[in-house]
Amino acid sequence: MVELGSPKSLVGVRFSPALPTTEYRIRETGQGSMKATSFIQECKAELEKVHWPTRQEVVSSTVVVLVTVFIFSLFLSASDFIFLKLLKWFWALGT
Repeated sequence: MVELGSPKSLVGVRFSPALPTTEYRIRETGQGSMKATSFIQECKAELEKVHWPTRQEVVSSTVVVLVTVFIFSLFLSASDFIFLKLLKWFWALGT
């Protein structure tokens, strides 16, 4: 019998890698919570680091997405039509 916690009890069990932990800084407010103003300042500082796309990049990405959706919708509509015709043909063979 294998004891719980021994290495043999883990055979065949997969573990996902440990998720990174984030240590939150505790402010010296006595309660361990962040002040709203410092939180907003840190959010603003992080948002300034973000690379925001230009208008042209957004427009071109939107066009690519719309064209892709249109092409896939045509493909799915044609596939549905063909499979429906084949299914009706098979049903007609049985009667």
